[in-house]
Amino acid sequence: MPVKKNLLYDQLISLRNELRNRLLLENEKKTICTEEALREMSIKKPSRLSDFLAIPGLDKDFLEQYAYLFLDVILESIKEDVKPVRFSKEAGIALDRYKDRLTDISKSNPNLYMGRIDKVRSFDLYDETKIEELQNFLSLKKSTLKFDALNESVFEHLTTLYRNLNKDYKDLGIYHLYVGYPYVEGIYKKEEFPIKAPLVYFPVRLERSKKTYTLSFDKTKDIVFNRDLLLTVAKLDKSSLPTVFPEIFDLSVNTLKNVIIPFYQANGLELKLHEKEPFIPYKNELKDQFLKSKKYHFVLKPYITFGRYFLYSSMIQKDMADIIESNSYNELLEGLIDETNLYDQEKSLSIEVASEDADEYGLIYINDMNFSQEKVLELIDKEKKIVIWGPPGTGKSQTITSLIAHQILKNENVLVVSEKKVALDVIYHRLGNASRYAMFIDDASAKLIFYDQLKRLIHQTPPVRLHNNDIYQIEEEIKELDLQFNQAINLLYKTKRQNKPIAYFYERYIKDKDILQNLTPKKVYHVMNKYLSNPSFDDIEALEKTFDKDKKIKEFLAYHQTLQSYPWFSKIETKIVRSSLIDLSTFETDIESFKQHYAKAWFFKKRKLIKAFLTNQSMKLSFITTKKSIDKKLLSALMFDESFYRFFIEDIKNLNKIKTNYLKLTKLELSFLSMLHKDDIFKSIELNEKLRIYLFDAYISGFLEEYQANNQKYLYIIHQYEKKMNELKALMEEKLCVAKESFEMALFKHAFDFNNTKRIMDIKRLLESDKLPSVKSFFELFYPELFTHIKVWLLTPEALSSIIPLKLNLFDLVIFDEASQMYVEKGIPAIYRAKKVVIAGDPKQLRPSSLGMGRLDEEDLFDEDEVLKNVTFDAKSLLDLARYRYKESILNYHYRSQYQELIEFSNHAFYEGKLIISPNVLTPKTQPITYVYVKDGTFLKRSNIEESKTVIKILKQVLLEKEENDSVGIITFNSNQRDLILNEIDTELFKTGVHQKRLEKEVYRTSSESDQSLFVKNIENVQGDERDIIIFSMGYAKDDTGSVKRRFGWLNHEGGQNRLNVAITRARKKIYFVSSLYPEELKVDDLSGKGPKLLKDFMRYCFYVSSGNHELTVEVLRSLYQKESITASNLLNQMTSDILQRLLKLSYETTANIGIGQFKIDLAIFDSETQKYKLGIICDLYVDQDTTARKELLHQEKFLKSRGWTIYRIFHMNWYEDPNKILKEIKEIIKTN
Repeated sequence: MPVKKNLLYDQLISLRNELRNRLLLENEKKTICTEEALREMSIKKPSRLSDFLAIPGLDKDFLEQYAYLFLDVILESIKEDVKPVRFSKEAGIALDRYKDRLTDISKSNPNLYMGRIDKVRSFDLYDETKIEELQNFLSLKKSTLKFDALNESVFEHLTTLYRNLNKDYKDLGIYHLYVGYPYVEGIYKKEEFPIKAPLVYFPVRLERSKKTYTLSFDKTKDIVFNRDLLLTVAKLDKSSLPTVFPEIFDLSVNTLKNVIIPFYQANGLELKLHEKEPFIPYKNELKDQFLKSKKYHFVLKPYITFGRYFLYSSMIQKDMADIIESNSYNELLEGLIDETNLYDQEKSLSIEVASEDADEYGLIYINDMNFSQEKVLELIDKEKKIVIWGPPGTGKSQTITSLIAHQILKNENVLVVSEKKVALDVIYHRLGNASRYAMFIDDASAKLIFYDQLKRLIHQTPPVRLHNNDIYQIEEEIKELDLQFNQAINLLYKTKRQNKPIAYFYERYIKDKDILQNLTPKKVYHVMNKYLSNPSFDDIEALEKTFDKDKKIKEFLAYHQTLQSYPWFSKIETKIVRSSLIDLSTFETDIESFKQHYAKAWFFKKRKLIKAFLTNQSMKLSFITTKKSIDKKLLSALMFDESFYRFFIEDIKNLNKIKTNYLKLTKLELSFLSMLHKDDIFKSIELNEKLRIYLFDAYISGFLEEYQANNQKYLYIIHQYEKKMNELKALMEEKLCVAKESFEMALFKHAFDFNNTKRIMDIKRLLESDKLPSVKSFFELFYPELFTHIKVWLLTPEALSSIIPLKLNLFDLVIFDEASQMYVEKGIPAIYRAKKVVIAGDPKQLRPSSLGMGRLDEEDLFDEDEVLKNVTFDAKSLLDLARYRYKESILNYHYRSQYQELIEFSNHAFYEGKLIISPNVLTPKTQPITYVYVKDGTFLKRSNIEESKTVIKILKQVLLEKEENDSVGIITFNSNQRDLILNEIDTELFKTGVHQKRLEKEVYRTSSESDQSLFVKNIENVQGDERDIIIFSMGYAKDDTGSVKRRFGWLNHEGGQNRLNVAITRARKKIYFVSSLYPEELKVDDLSGKGPKLLKDFMRYCFYVSSGNHELTVEVLRSLYQKESITASNLLNQMTSDILQRLLKLSYETTANIGIGQFKIDLAIFDSETQKYKLGIICDLYVDQDTTARKELLHQEKFLKSRGWTIYRIFHMNWYEDPNKILKEIKEIIKTN
């Protein structure tokens, strides 16, 4: 492979040589810099003069005299490589609109005006008895603050705040608890814009132990300025936003005087420190009242609060402003953001996966890949803009990690972006050992976490290689086996006769014991080809239909033989009336008498008898022929040809019918009769039904024998299927291991190079210092080293904009995860930095909404339905817009649910039944879904007390009976029901006893990977979570008047059904659906929204699964979606039926068509002791022209194996050649399984 020319390096060499030559003309000889230094420049591409400090071999003289010249060359080279696209006026307007949406510079932003302390958001820390304690806490002389556990109102307030804080952390991965201190108050007169906001946010953590709450400083994060306040000041004063912020290490009086207040004064706010009182109680003040106060100057107020402060995306907004100012972006954004399709009807969803096999040479995977995942990996080398559609549980994170490895092994870098920390967490842990070399930053202020990762990067131990690094040889072997399997499938299942695959003709394959020695299939095949001129299978079928009865073929053959022996016979009259038959009877008596005398007569007497008979009988058969010549020939034949005589006498009545039908015979059928008449192999046999069927089966068998012999080069692999398929799987596993090792080796090499950079000792000294700089400051100083040697980045959009420079083509690949929940404006800066982009998500799950995103508080005092009227539930997401512009690929193998009942409703209701879902290998002890009816439940004040008590009862039982590692989640249909259940759980936690211990263990459960503790969430906030056991509390019920109010809130809005889809796909093992209504009590048929109707369908589905009613369960699924071409009533083909009967005779408990969805296993042998299928048998291939062995054989079997199945595949060829061998192998598998 030719080495790619480094043009920048050549340009830098030219500049260096030019400078040397100038100096020589002045009689000065100087090196300036080495080739190695120039090569480092061409790799690191410093973009600032300070970046040259990272290049080894450069002295002070170079930095002062020449660096700027080299910088110009580098920047010009970057500019040429980037090729920016000037955006249109319409795109500019759209970008401006997106920019304005990023930062909430509005009067409703609590970071700008907090009117009151409310228990959901905030807490007033002022306590006149603890002034000194508070001062010590802010100056970091005291590490914690404890709250009075005996004060019930304080406890209740902190509990509400604590719950919502942890809900946010679980939902968004953001722990956004800060002390706000001090506050500034005032009004911008011209705009009548009120300000009552903290100057600084001091990060803290709130811990709970029983009824005691403790507040502590969060050492992992920076103390930060109120960016929203600074941005508002800059916008209202029409000044620029500061880009450099001073470091804050505590909130002592000195820091306030010397750092914070001067900084705000320098940026437009004239403030003075409040000398008299360090803290005062917070003053609750409605906005209207505050505006009436006419405080048109700004004063410092020593309020001290802590609460849930969402720090909005000011750095993303700055990126957007810079993009707009540059008037250009890259080709990835071209067409994406012009909003052409923003309000169009949603693009229809294509559920098809491209059918061609992925090219093995192009695939790099570090996880087991299914067919659809391979297609994504292949696509990344063909397209720059890709959308991955990943329905629930389809291995999206696995695909992303293999995409990362795929790019790293091409010496490229990758950025993964998601707003949800939990999504980044999953990918980070999926990277396994390679995660040690990745940089994961979800919060740019969390500097200790960043520095811990950096230390780990520096102190690496080399990974060990255990496999030969010859991936090309492995790929060659995989390709060869792939080819052979595909050719075999093509020969057997795609090559057709009579529009039927060749394989299906093996149903007529004659077994060894049934072969007739003189009529072997080979002989019959060649003889028939000789006489019939190589007939087609259509010809053979036509022959079978014509000669379908023994009597018919015998009559035709006798008539044909007669014509062959006596051509004149065709001229005789065959229409004989009844009277003539009487004459024929007399003739029959006369000829019998003649034959008797003739048999006894001597030679001369015989001649005399012949002459006399011919004379006497002449023209007595004139009703048959009127010609004497034919009459004489007829009489002679009747006298001396016994077979002709018998044919004539026995068939004379039907002769006209035989002749008429004979004359209708085709040339092929006449040739067939000639063959039976003439060829020696048929002369010694007598045709009967068995032989007639044998003859045609022998021809088919002879064809198959020859076909197999001619194609043995490929068809041998079917005879050795298990062996060769295991070889293929082993090769792919070996390639996976080699790729994984190479991936880690490549990342380690970059980490090793990082440890040998010029300024590594400066970095190490800084890591050992007491006062660590902010992440942003560190990046500004050491950007060249970090960006050159760290190749995998996992960042939130805000972290990206905070620490990574805004440059085109900075990342070779940018991957968005959970893009269906990301606003377009959050993704634009990341795409701007990309050469290629992959946008992953599911358009059938949650879109971004102001509910649950910090833009609206779900605890509003109004009724939920009134609140929802003002919520944009389904704003177009980054995924929505990308689907109109980018190449789309779907993942369609489902892995999450252990039982298919848990996912089939979603599959049929949302994905057209096309997700590939494994039938249950194990029969659960109880139904996978249990419908729990709450008899006395009522829906009052948007909650259902009886239902919450039932949920707690079920929870206790689940915790008692579940397996040790099983996780539990509770999902409610609104926030009030969620809070009610949380209160019940709190009550249980404060009790003593076995239930309290189990519950406490589950609530505070920890895991080295993703969070698996007990959660209680409403349906709006559950995307991204999964648990083994899910308990639904529907909540809706009859009210105190006995009627069911149809106020479904979110569910009745457009896109509400997507929230239902998210909720019902969270369970891995079990669902409890708790409801105070039976399905038919919910009347929704007249509603226009899809959500309520699907909710009722889901209730029906749960009810039928729970009651074990298989037929009605399937009926619900079919009412949602049915594709008859796949289900086709699931009639068994001949081979499957034959195998089933043989297995039943062997006393195996065998079932056909296992599964309730579209994809089934043909046969399975059940073990009643273990309540598990011991063996799944696949008997058929549903083949079309796009079918490949890789997809239909390899990946189908790997997928089923991953779901717990032992699979045995039976091909027609193998079964009909030797069924006893197949049955023996099945017995062996069952014995060892």
